[in-house]
Amino acid sequence: MPATELLDELRSIQALLGTGAGRPRPETANPASRAALQHASEEEEDAPKAQKSAQVQELERTVASLRHKCQARDEKRSELEAALAAARRDGEVAVGRLQGELSSKQEECGQLASMILQQQQELEALQSNLQHNAQRAEESGKATTASISQLQQAAAEWRRQGEDSLEALTTERRRSAALQQRLYQQTQALQAEVAEQRQQRQSAEAELAKLRAAMEGSAGDQASLVAELRRRLSLERSWRKAVSRWLRGEVHTRGELERVLLNVGAAVRCGPGEQPLGCPEGRSRWGQQQAAAPALPPRRMAGAQQVPDATVHVEDTPLANDGAGGIRVTVRSPRAHTIGVSSTVEASSGSPGHVHGGSTAKAAPNTSWRQHFQATMKAFDERNSHLQRALSSMRHEAR
Repeated sequence: MPATELLDELRSIQALLGTGAGRPRPETANPASRAALQHASEEEEDAPKAQKSAQVQELERTVASLRHKCQARDEKRSELEAALAAARRDGEVAVGRLQGELSSKQEECGQLASMILQQQQELEALQSNLQHNAQRAEESGKATTASISQLQQAAAEWRRQGEDSLEALTTERRRSAALQQRLYQQTQALQAEVAEQRQQRQSAEAELAKLRAAMEGSAGDQASLVAELRRRLSLERSWRKAVSRWLRGEVHTRGELERVLLNVGAAVRCGPGEQPLGCPEGRSRWGQQQAAAPALPPRRMAGAQQVPDATVHVEDTPLANDGAGGIRVTVRSPRAHTIGVSSTVEASSGSPGHVHGGSTAKAAPNTSWRQHFQATMKAFDERNSHLQRALSSMRHEAR
């Protein structure tokens, strides 16, 4: 290879290397450097051939190494260009993605702005509603305070009426206890009367025994004795019927009294949904109940046990030859635990009768059947009038 061609190739390689390394190209270099290069080339042309051959070999080695370096640089440059193209493509993809995200974010920002505007409008509406509700709450609080004061006054009035009703109920219970005590005393007196009647019966039986002895002595007087016994038997049966009617009336009267007492207790107690007794409505209702009392069934207080009415049992025993026998009237009342009603009438041919519970009429030992019946009815009338007066006074006080 001629030295000039090698020199030209070396210059081109140097120019290429200078361009790649940031050095100025030969054609763009200053005139001094170009002159130095020309001078060096002339000196090299003038050098001996031996030196030129050594230099040529050295230059060939240098050119080979430079070519190898240029090839490596070209490969690296191609790799860098490929990486740059890939980076550009990735950048374009990323930029497109970022632009899409930016557009979506802009849309979201627009939506958020509209939502914020709507929320501001709702906030203003809520503030106005809150002010309106605050005013209404203040007015409601004032009305509630007034209603609470009214309720407190009503509660005080109701408490006072309850105390009055409780006092009336306590008084009524005391009166009921006193009435039960009087009934118990009357029952005790009646039992004493029964004992006395038994004694009278025993004396009458003794007289009857004497009469029988006299009848045995005089057989001619048997017809008159039988007529007398029949007359007494008819009188006794009529008296027994009257006593039975009287006992039924007594049981009915006591049942009515118990019903009235139960009505008074229930009215004073004032169950749920009823007016107190102390108020005008309660008094008018009490008057209406008392006016309609005879046509209504007995009222029971809350928790009271329902019991049936009293029963009257009449047992007729035929007369024997000795005059024993008669009629037995038994009045059983399940209310005995309430007012102590238990009445029994026993009658025989030899005694006026024995009465357990009821009137306390006493008949003289030597009075007739009619007088004894009249005395019994008179005592019953007195007792009935006394009970009516007590009942009317209780009604008047309850009103």
